[in-house]
Amino acid sequence: MEEERHTCLKLVPQDSEPIFVKGTWFPSHFHLSITDGLHSWICHASQDDVRDRAALWDQPVSDYVLLAERYLGFQQPGSVYRFTDAGDSNKRAVAVCNVRGMLCGEG
Repeated sequence: MEEERHTCLKLVPQDSEPIFVKGTWFPSHFHLSITDGLHSWICHASQDDVRDRAALWDQPVSDYVLLAERYLGFQQPGSVYRFTDAGDSNKRAVAVCNVRGMLCGEG
């Protein structure tokens, strides 16, 4: 059985009401459940999705999952969070952070 970790975060996005993010973190993928108290959304980032996104940043999958967990499992001081409409009744969580001097976005 794959090792899993859980996080639960009250996230206060920029210019928005708080949202709550429950994360389930595995070595090579993750699941998110997000709610604003009225609506809810889920994200099942598959191993293929995570591998493709990690490759865009030239990162090993394990590092990418740990970075996603750091910013979507724990609100980071100095980071700006937004929750925006991605169309078709979908939402996109975005964390803009400074990682090793590089500005990055997470969706």
